[in-house]
Amino acid sequence: MSIKNLLSSKKAQEAGEIPIFGRKMIFFAITAIILGLLAVGYIMSTSAYVFKMTSTPKGLQDELYANRLFNNPSCFAYQDPNTQRVYPYWIDLRKFTDERFSACLRPSPSRSDRCYDIRLARLASAEGHLNMIEEQVRTVRSSNYAPSCTEGSTITVAKRMIIIIDSDSGSHSSGTATIYEYIRQGQAGSVQAQQTGTGAA
Repeated sequence: MSIKNLLSSKKAQEAGEIPIFGRKMIFFAITAIILGLLAVGYIMSTSAYVFKMTSTPKGLQDELYANRLFNNPSCFAYQDPNTQRVYPYWIDLRKFTDERFSACLRPSPSRSDRCYDIRLARLASAEGHLNMIEEQVRTVRSSNYAPSCTEGSTITVAKRMIIIIDSDSGSHSSGTATIYEYIRQGQAGSVQAQQTGTGAA
C-alpha cells in the first residue's frame, strides 16, 4: 500500500468512517438475522398447515366410531352364515344385546367420560297416520351407562336407517337405530340433534 493511500485510510478512520471489514461484518450479521427470522416463520407456517391437513375432524371421529356398530359383524351387522357376506346397516336382532354392545364398543381412555344408549325401532304403518311410525323394539346401553351419566351432560343424537333381521323367524323389516351419546361435563348440558339418514343395502 502506498504512503498516500495509507494516509488517506488513516484520515478516513480519524473522520469516523467504519473500515471495510467492519462494514462487511455488520452486513452479514443483519443478513443472518433476517434469514433466521424468515426460516422460523416458514417452519411455523408449514407446521401449522401440515397439522391442519393431517388432523382428523372431531365429527368424523364420532361418525367412524358410531358406524363401526353397524358395519362390523363383531358388533350388530348381519353376516350371512353361508356366504359369510356382511350386510352393513342390517342389524341382527340376536346380536343386539348389552353384552355385545360393551364388547364391541371398547371405549378408549379418551372417551371414558361418554356413555351410550341405542334404541332400535321398527317402521310400521298405523291407521290415521300418513307417515310411518316407529315401534320400539329394543334398547341397549354401554356398560358405563347410569342415570348419573345423563345428568348435566351434552347429548348428541344420531339416527340411522337400518334393516332389522330376525334370524329366529327369518323375517326382516325396515327400521331406525337412534344413538344417544352422553358426554359428562361439569356444567349444564345442551342438546344437539344431528339426524342423518343412511340407506341400508
